[in-house]
Amino acid sequence: MREAFSEHFVGEPERQQKLWADCIFVLDTNVLLDLYRFSDSAREALFKVMESLGERLWIPYQVAAEYFENRLTVIEAQSKAYAESISGLKVAKEKFNSGSRHPFVSDVVFNQFISSYDLMIKELETKQETYLSYVGNDVIKTKIGTLLNGRVGQPYSEERLLEVAVEGEKRYLENIPPGFQDCGKMPEATTNKLRLKKFGDLILWKQVIEKAVAANKSVILVTGEKKDDWWLKSNKGLVSALPALTKEFMDAAKQDFYLYATDRFLLKANDYLAQSTSAVVVEEVRAINKADADLNDNLESALLDQAINVVWPEIPPGSSWISAKSWADRAAMSPWHQRPTTLSRNSALSFAMKKREFIRGKIHALRARLDALRAERDELMDLRESLFASGVTLEDERFERCKAQMLTIDTMISAHEVEFAGLRDELHSVNAHYNVLLSDDADE
Repeated sequence: MREAFSEHFVGEPERQQKLWADCIFVLDTNVLLDLYRFSDSAREALFKVMESLGERLWIPYQVAAEYFENRLTVIEAQSKAYAESISGLKVAKEKFNSGSRHPFVSDVVFNQFISSYDLMIKELETKQETYLSYVGNDVIKTKIGTLLNGRVGQPYSEERLLEVAVEGEKRYLENIPPGFQDCGKMPEATTNKLRLKKFGDLILWKQVIEKAVAANKSVILVTGEKKDDWWLKSNKGLVSALPALTKEFMDAAKQDFYLYATDRFLLKANDYLAQSTSAVVVEEVRAINKADADLNDNLESALLDQAINVVWPEIPPGSSWISAKSWADRAAMSPWHQRPTTLSRNSALSFAMKKREFIRGKIHALRARLDALRAERDELMDLRESLFASGVTLEDERFERCKAQMLTIDTMISAHEVEFAGLRDELHSVNAHYNVLLSDDADE
């Protein structure tokens, strides 16, 4: 049984011992970006483990490219989080500092309480300044660059990337991991650059397998990812990589493959690599990874809810998927779905055709606007990089203007993507009804 289903037994102690002793360690993009989200102690713990891996540490070119593409966005998000915390503390402090709000608290206790607010605000302001300094003097990027110097894979050619995209379309239709949950990204993209974005996980995966084949080595991939197109899960959490992933790797490389979440990797490094990462650090990393996963889940749910409200506007706002289905089932019993007469069928066919063309026109126009917005955003990102490289400070008017424009464009892109998803689903619904009408006509 072990021989026939070897991918299900990689977690056994003997194979794990051999794996850790001789494998290549690969870091996913989110692990590198999480270094900006970690506390100083957690960041240093991960850096220490990375240093201990020496020549066995490696990343695909796709990971490096995604890191540089998203680094500044993560830095700005962390800086914004500190700013919001500082603002909230200042508001709370002002409320407590009102003389009429604390008649039963002694002056000594109250002054100590206010002082604790001041200490916390000062600490957060110092941290915020540190993150802002990363824009022009990124010590984390410097450290990553040193640790991964000479340990980055080669890029794919444009031709190879397009081959992966063609294969990816087929894999995603059959829910073959990894990356099939990204199938809705960049809908109807008209440029290769935009089209390839949804295949990032698959490109990474291909590059990892090719590295393992070339080096004749097993691989441990460390990731902060929690998506179902990577992980086998139970009610208690992450179990292992999806068996289909492990099998694909083993069939190609004739070596073992294992997937570790960042917190679990740090914990196991204590056992296998003689590291000393504390339980507090491990728990912090676990909490950050869980917060990221919950944020992504909430975002996907919000987008799906908005798409439903576009397709079935009669559904009450906030309805769940189950209640939405009951509304759809009820609609299926309406006169629109009943078997029509020849005259009414012809009218319905004509109406469906006109509606289909109308929706297609809106989709085509929306797709053009999306591509234009994404192109404009890319140009702004290039401009921002140029400003940073030239030594422009964050207070510079050009930087502020660029940042404001990017925020506006991001908001517009998000709204357009939601609208696009709704139009696409609505078109599918109209096409399905049109086909039913044609089928009824043929039955006659």
